[in-house]
Amino acid sequence: MLPEEANHPRADEFYFRIELGPLQRLEHAVPAGAFRRITFIHTSFQHLLTAESVTDLFPKDAPFERLWNSLREHKLRPLKNRLVGTAPVDITLRARGGYLGIDCTDQVRTREERLLALADRWEFLAFPPAAIEQDLNRCLRQIGASLIALGGSNLNLAPEA
Repeated sequence: MLPEEANHPRADEFYFRIELGPLQRLEHAVPAGAFRRITFIHTSFQHLLTAESVTDLFPKDAPFERLWNSLREHKLRPLKNRLVGTAPVDITLRARGGYLGIDCTDQVRTREERLLALADRWEFLAFPPAAIEQDLNRCLRQIGASLIALGGSNLNLAPEA
C-alpha cells in the first residue's frame, strides 16, 4: 500500500483500504453559528440533508448528548472529543487535582492502554450507551465521586429515593 515505506517495521501487517468514491457537494451548505473546531459528529445521512446549522447534525436524544447536557446542567464544563496521549476520550472534565476522562461507547479498552505516561493525574470512566439510557443518575453519581477523588466538587444531585 505504501511502496516508499517497504522497510517500515509494520510493513508486513494487514492494512484495510476503503474507497468511498468522489466527494459530492451538498445542495446547501450547513453553516455554523460560531467558529468551533469539530473533529467528528455521529450523525445520519438524513440529518446531514436536512440540517440548517451544524448543531442540527448532533442527535439530540443520543445517550452521549443526554450525558453531555446533564453535565452542563450541573454547571460543569465538559470538553468533547479529546486525545489523552494517543487514546481518544469522548468527554473530559477538569478537577482541582487532575482530569476525568469519560468514554461513552460499547468498546472495551484494556486498563493497560489507559496507563499512559501523562504529566497530570487522570482518572477514566466508561459508560456504554445502554447504561446512560437506563440510569443516567447512577452515571452522574459515579462522575461526581470521581471528581471528588480528584479534588473537585460534588454534582448537585437529588438523593436516591
